[in-house]
Amino acid sequence: MSDTNGNDSPIGDAPIYQQIAALLRQRINDEYWKPRDRLPTLEQLMSEFNVARATVRHALSLLHGEGLIERQRGRGTFVAESKRILRVVISAESDWNSFINELLNNTPYLIETKSADVLPLWVQKVPDLCQKYQYIARTHSIENLPFLANKIYVDEEIYQLSPFEIIHRHTIAIISKLPGITLTSCKQTFSFGLADVETAGLLNISVNSPIGVMHRVIRDDNGKAIFLAQNRYRANIVTIDIDVRF
Repeated sequence: MSDTNGNDSPIGDAPIYQQIAALLRQRINDEYWKPRDRLPTLEQLMSEFNVARATVRHALSLLHGEGLIERQRGRGTFVAESKRILRVVISAESDWNSFINELLNNTPYLIETKSADVLPLWVQKVPDLCQKYQYIARTHSIENLPFLANKIYVDEEIYQLSPFEIIHRHTIAIISKLPGITLTSCKQTFSFGLADVETAGLLNISVNSPIGVMHRVIRDDNGKAIFLAQNRYRANIVTIDIDVRF
């Protein structure tokens, strides 16, 4: 890494200070530095990463804002004694009841809902769509920390059966309990990307921060895609749990 003028110039897609913050965050999460351990000095970090002082300060400010480190005047920077490390585990293999229980372990907040007159390209490519969808945009938080921003498309006919609950509560759990609705499949595709301006604002992270992206499609017993969602996760608190069975 090189940033001799103190500018946060990107290497690849992520700015240098975010890359440094990610490395330092990982060391803290892995307990390379334990609570109350003193971090290297600014000069030592500048030398390690070959960057300017302003870049290191910017990286440390991100960690301080997350509650991972504490600054003590005249002494240095230390790993917070009560550092908060949240983990959201996404299981690659799961039964339906466990899947629903995992969904309920957070708090949803409504951003916007409207009739989906125009569907995004990724939805248009999904086979066996319903005639009309209701669009719902929300964030989900744990301990008041937003970790997920999603864009949901629900079959309009199903939405009309329980609009308030579908908007304000955990949508999949509500749909699964509606009379006359039988869900038969749930396909989830996970990838990685970078936060755009909208996602960064919703998740309280910097633009170009790494994120996990999941596309979810749930079908009914007629094979119709009655629920579709694009989920964007904060990468620093999401873990994918893959169980390889023999």
